[in-house]
Amino acid sequence: MSGEKSPKSLRILQVIAGLIAIGLSVFVIVSSPNAAASFLEAILAVTLLVIGLERIGIGIIAKTMASRTRWASIGLGALAVILAIVAILYPGSTIAVILLILAVALLIIGISRVLAGITYKGTSRFSKSGMIGVGALSIIVAIMIIASPVFGFFLISLILGVTLLLNGIESIISGVTGKIERRLSKY
Repeated sequence: MSGEKSPKSLRILQVIAGLIAIGLSVFVIVSSPNAAASFLEAILAVTLLVIGLERIGIGIIAKTMASRTRWASIGLGALAVILAIVAILYPGSTIAVILLILAVALLIIGISRVLAGITYKGTSRFSKSGMIGVGALSIIVAIMIIASPVFGFFLISLILGVTLLLNGIESIISGVTGKIERRLSKY
């Protein structure tokens, strides 16, 4: 199946999606921090709104679901819609809260990595050193984000921009070459 190509419509879609991703990456990397923050906040709000409405819709329409599951879906959907509205009304606070949550999560991950590197038995010194090093780096970055949210926002914007750029390039290459990836079917 090495000669099999993706359908032309899929290839065109991949190229268009790749160009959009690259355009967004340039916007995020080059734009002012305020514009990038507004962009991220808008994506968050729209995503929460769409997911919330979808959950509410499923809870109302899916009569085959258990009653508790339907009510949970409606409740979580309503919560997502409320959070979307809060994100729209208080954009600066939304970004600050997200940065704080990410920093705390990174801090916890860093501490657990350091502890794992110290306490794991039967692991090579190289692996233990890697765990401790990555954990320490995570702790340092988390503390820097907590101490300076501007740094945290810059870091997240940079990571988002580079990720969008790389995904866009990959999507364009896949669309141009038309190769169908079969790696997942091997597992």
